[in-house]
Amino acid sequence: MNAADMVKLHRRDLLKTLAGFAGTYLASAASPADAAPISLTTGRYRFPQGVASGDPRPDGIVLWTRVEASDLSPGPINVRVQIGRTPDFTQVVLDEMLVATAESDHTLRLVVQGLDADTIYFYRFLATGDQSRLGRTRTGRHGVSL
Repeated sequence: MNAADMVKLHRRDLLKTLAGFAGTYLASAASPADAAPISLTTGRYRFPQGVASGDPRPDGIVLWTRVEASDLSPGPINVRVQIGRTPDFTQVVLDEMLVATAESDHTLRLVVQGLDADTIYFYRFLATGDQSRLGRTRTGRHGVSL
C-alpha cells in the first residue's frame, strides 16, 4: 500500500466517523417519542436561549434558562420551574417559583436536590402563560462520579 492509498483509507475512515457522529447527534437531539407536544408561546415572555441541564449527581441536577419580556422591559420576571417524571407533568416532583432580575440578565440557575438516582426527568419553565421548551435530563448513578 503506497502513501496515496493510505491517505484515501484515512479519509474514508474519517468520513465514516464523521457520519457516525452526525447520526448520533441527530438521534440524541431528537425529541423523545413519548414526549408531549411542545407548546411554545409567543406572548409576553420568551426563553430565547432555550433550557439546559447539567452537573448530574445521584440525587440532583442543575437547571438553567434565560427569560426576557417580548418588549425587552427590564423589570423582574416571575418564573415557575417544574420537574416531572412524565413529559405531561402528571407526576410533578418539583414546582417552585423564582424571580429573574435584570441584575442577572434574567438568567436563572437552579440546583435541584432530593431526586432519585439514575432517573429520567422532564422540566420546563413558565412565565405567566408562556412556556419554555420541554427539557429532559437524567440524574447520575450511585458510585459514578461525573
